[in-house]
Amino acid sequence: MYLGGSFTAVRPPGAAPGTSEVARSYLAAFDASSGELVDFDHRLDRRVSGLYVSPDGNRLYVGGDFLSVDGVSRRKAAVFSTATGQLTSWKVGFNGPVRAFHEIGSTVYAGGGFSTVKGVARTGVAAISTDGQLQAWAPQLDGKVRAITSVPDGSRVVIGGPFSSVNGQARQSIASLDASTAQLRPWAATHPSCSYVSSLSRVGDTIYGGAVGKGSGCYEGTFAADPMTGIERWRETCRGATEAVAVVGSYLYKGSHAHDCSTAGGFPEDYESRDTYNLLSVSLSNGGLGDWLPGMQGSGVGPLAMATDGRQLFVGGTFSGINGQGQQGFARFTAGPDLTLPGRPIAPKVASVKTATVSVRWTAVTDRDDGTLTYRLFRDGGRTPIHEQSASSRPWDRPVLQFEDTDLAPGSTHTYQVQAVAQDNVGPKSGVATVTVTGTDKGYASRVLADLPTLYWRLDESSGSTATDAAGSNHGTLSGGATRSSPGALSESGDRAVQLDGRSGRVLAPQRFNNPRRYSVEGWFKTDTRAGGKLIGFGSSTSNSGSYDRHVYMTNSGQLVFGTHPGSPSTISTPAAYNDNRWHHLVATQGVDGMRLYVDGVVRASNATTDAQNYLGYWRIGGDNLSGWPSAPSSSYVRATMDEFAVFGYALTAEQVIRHFNGS
Repeated sequence: MYLGGSFTAVRPPGAAPGTSEVARSYLAAFDASSGELVDFDHRLDRRVSGLYVSPDGNRLYVGGDFLSVDGVSRRKAAVFSTATGQLTSWKVGFNGPVRAFHEIGSTVYAGGGFSTVKGVARTGVAAISTDGQLQAWAPQLDGKVRAITSVPDGSRVVIGGPFSSVNGQARQSIASLDASTAQLRPWAATHPSCSYVSSLSRVGDTIYGGAVGKGSGCYEGTFAADPMTGIERWRETCRGATEAVAVVGSYLYKGSHAHDCSTAGGFPEDYESRDTYNLLSVSLSNGGLGDWLPGMQGSGVGPLAMATDGRQLFVGGTFSGINGQGQQGFARFTAGPDLTLPGRPIAPKVASVKTATVSVRWTAVTDRDDGTLTYRLFRDGGRTPIHEQSASSRPWDRPVLQFEDTDLAPGSTHTYQVQAVAQDNVGPKSGVATVTVTGTDKGYASRVLADLPTLYWRLDESSGSTATDAAGSNHGTLSGGATRSSPGALSESGDRAVQLDGRSGRVLAPQRFNNPRRYSVEGWFKTDTRAGGKLIGFGSSTSNSGSYDRHVYMTNSGQLVFGTHPGSPSTISTPAAYNDNRWHHLVATQGVDGMRLYVDGVVRASNATTDAQNYLGYWRIGGDNLSGWPSAPSSSYVRATMDEFAVFGYALTAEQVIRHFNGS
């Protein structure tokens, strides 16, 4: 395994900086299996920025900023024998840095930031014979080349980099060239002017690549393309420069500083204070994000180079640790065995509000390389689980799971623990949760709380602008024309509600929530409005949101519409109208079975949509933007009385919905 860069010394894994160091000037070699330093010691005077081993395995091409190797002149490029480790006689001078090589037959193509080769004009890319003779092949570029690959039969060379013109024709950052004549060949896919192709790799009949953007919002993801036509098979659109790619098995591994994968089905911008996932995997079949999520520590961009022998993945860059272990600048990931245990779940939440029944809820954990885990639920310290279920989770999308333990003796006390299993790796059990089984069905609030809402505003305060969260600390704030002391929806004495004026009244959660994918919203409303408005919603802003969905609004004629926005509005609506000035119980859910809209305990509408728009947002009661939604009402703010608002991190079942409704 060859490694090049800006270093002047290397040290064994685990050694502290400054200890056990061995001098190596910008170039080193290691045993690919053991990591032992190999006796390959050459003195280069400046950094190495490109490495390539010939297809026959006999030659190591090295490019960079250096001017000499072992005191012998080698301007920006050199070739070593892999058999002897010695510098060869191949001597070709470039006037600028060399970043990439690719060999086809007896010709090696070199790319970089040069304008002459052996004193002859060559801009960004050149062809040299394997014995060091400059070839006549000379495409005209207006920029630099960062990556080179070829089509399967070797008849064409594909180049990528920060350029916009090739042979006088517009070619933004990627071009296909005849390997013999340098004439342009078809390449259908285009890239925006603010990004360029930084890396290329061909495996079989597909070329894979990554891009770097030069400004906010530019394309910086990865792609798969047909090598002969350039037609893309998929494009992954995470934001955060992709510096390197490598294919291992059925995934494309990418080194980047991804900070927003909302358009690729992943985490949104500013997730956990702009957490960066430097290493990600992408499915070769469709470009979807994989489950491989190692942690990388250190400052700077992070990964800058990747290589593979088909089973192992090697990563180089500006990092100091991997998965919390010291690993400076260079790391290896093997094919297995996987010895990482799943995380320890927090103790489950347990409650008994229904006769002879215990409700158990727990939040899924994550694993660095397994997206789907199996959960085992144990009762009373037993060795055999009473329940097992599997669920997918990622750090930014951890579902709440549930189980109802029935036919228990009223008055008996039980304990529960949860354990996560990833294939053959069994994680530690959670803490213990204890509950006493009830012998009587309990009231509305107890039933809601037993199902573990993320927030629960009872809205029965007598004064003030705070909507206290009965489930935790996600307290809401009344604003605009939201007033108190209206009689509430529940039959219990003293129940109050909030009146919204239909112009500016609403109740807003000040905390942002990350892209809820499985959720339920619940509440009670009473209105006779003829102007409609939003009853419940989720939006990207605390004022007029730019992104807004997961909402329930009323049309002018009184029908209820539940909508999400997985690229375009997906809505379901009730046949009946509910602007009859009576109290109605409303629940909207979305999960793996799609969308459900319940009114007064009954499913009134449903569809199979499981996705919504990916963003960080705020839950609210009352008005927000409704522009562009079907059957949008005259008013985005509803004039209504609202009570008992709750949000759950999973889709309530029909049984839970009717249980809540009957508890009123």
